[in-house]
Amino acid sequence: MPGPVNPFPLDIPTKIDSWDKLALLQYIDPSLKLTADEINKMVQALEYLNNNIVTGGYAGNVPLKLKPVIVDHGAAGTTAEKVKNALNAGANYPLSDGYTQWLYTNRMVLTNGTGISSTPGGPQYAVITEYFYLRKKIPLSGGVASLGVGGTEIAVSDLVPLPPIDTRNFAPQEFALGNIGSNTIHGAVSLGTDRSTPNTATIVFTATQDGVEKAWLYEGEQENVGSSFPAVTAGDFRLFPADGSGADPTPPTVTFEPIVTLNTGTTINLGWIFGNECNMLSANSNSAFTLTNIKPGGEATVLINRATEPTVTGATKIAGHTFQASTDMHLKVKCRQTGIVQYYFLKLT
Repeated sequence: MPGPVNPFPLDIPTKIDSWDKLALLQYIDPSLKLTADEINKMVQALEYLNNNIVTGGYAGNVPLKLKPVIVDHGAAGTTAEKVKNALNAGANYPLSDGYTQWLYTNRMVLTNGTGISSTPGGPQYAVITEYFYLRKKIPLSGGVASLGVGGTEIAVSDLVPLPPIDTRNFAPQEFALGNIGSNTIHGAVSLGTDRSTPNTATIVFTATQDGVEKAWLYEGEQENVGSSFPAVTAGDFRLFPADGSGADPTPPTVTFEPIVTLNTGTTINLGWIFGNECNMLSANSNSAFTLTNIKPGGEATVLINRATEPTVTGATKIAGHTFQASTDMHLKVKCRQTGIVQYYFLKLT
């Protein structure tokens, strides 16, 4: 049974209402009539959808076609740029109406551990397959939509990269180089055995240099290193435990005790869940307080003493002890959760 016929382009001429039709329709409710302007808008909308809207990357029940693209992975540029260039310069490729078009390219790279090898004990390789979805609406030319020579040229923005399939081993890897004498680490790696160094894996090189055992973290962008690949540089490695800028920063000290603020003034800091002890040596006599650095769980205690009850902007007063004039009391403030800050007064005796 033949499939549905593509009706586009519609080739429906623009409609015009005659004066006598307009005169007859002017007293009819708009919900009961269809004017030429409304028909023209519907035709324009259908043509717009046909010319601009394509099926999304998720195919669902829409059939798709996969086309392999042969590219030079050693050339400059991103994989998408290489796919675009290869398609535009390649043989004419007709697109199938009613299908989503996916493109893919394969490349083989070294891998650590078990991979693909052509000889027993030889180098192990993995395959990286990168997929792209063609989202550009390709116009018909002579009844056919096509890419390549004689077809429509595409741009990188017309290709949507999809999640790749990468069969490499991404486990943390340590490469022991042995004794490299006075050689530099980048020199030893560049002249050494070919190795896989994926950007998303932790790669460490160890060696004895000038009689000292050392370790370096590989931070370069090359995903394969060794004598068969471009040389790496000193900037691709970081010596443990320090780099050229000096010692690693000291980890921050974590305290499980409240901080002490000698005089909080009129601003109370609510940034510590273990508390902020304020004015404990000299009572605060301010009439109003504001809050800063508010964090859920943050709390503060202020020793106060004044003639009238102070206020706390941004907080809600809850039940506590009755305020006592000209008497040392604690003003307790706490952020229960984001947007909920409460305070109350506490007698000392």
